[in-house]
Amino acid sequence: MRPNFYLQNFLRQPSIRAAGEFSLPLIHAPISFVDVGDIAHVAARVLTTEGHDGRVHDLTGPEALTYAEVADEFSHVLGRPVRYVGLPDDEARAAMLRGGMPEFHVDALMEVARAYREGGAETVTSTVPDITGVRPSGVPHSCAGTAGSSAGSRGSGGRAGEPAGPHRLSRGREEPPAWPVP
Repeated sequence: MRPNFYLQNFLRQPSIRAAGEFSLPLIHAPISFVDVGDIAHVAARVLTTEGHDGRVHDLTGPEALTYAEVADEFSHVLGRPVRYVGLPDDEARAAMLRGGMPEFHVDALMEVARAYREGGAETVTSTVPDITGVRPSGVPHSCAGTAGSSAGSRGSGGRAGEPAGPHRLSRGREEPPAWPVP
């Protein structure tokens, strides 16, 4: 299975609720974000049904959106403005390092940002509904999950209505601001 950019990365952006914005490396192109719950449902089917040996399943959400369009979705769900702040590479890198992210991880995320910047992640596949029989969750579902979570929390990665809980490091501290993980 090859999932595209996880929708739940937005749930790790407490600044959406706290400040009405989220900052990520500057990317202009649309991305077909995929919900981790959809990935889990596909995995369950792939592991329990025949016909998947040796096959590659590209997993995406139902549409490709830019970060600015995702901010618009959050604005609609939260009932107040939310904006995307695209950071130049040097500022994004410095912010991740200040947040305590290991340098090797920062390097990998910056490479992904450069690859996605002008395109390459906008393809939408029908794999999720083809395998599960259910339409992928999409960005509005993720936005609603974020709106229903407390600041600094993230959803369980499941479907609407499932409980959300705080994401903590092993020592009980709040996790530092996260950056996208494809």
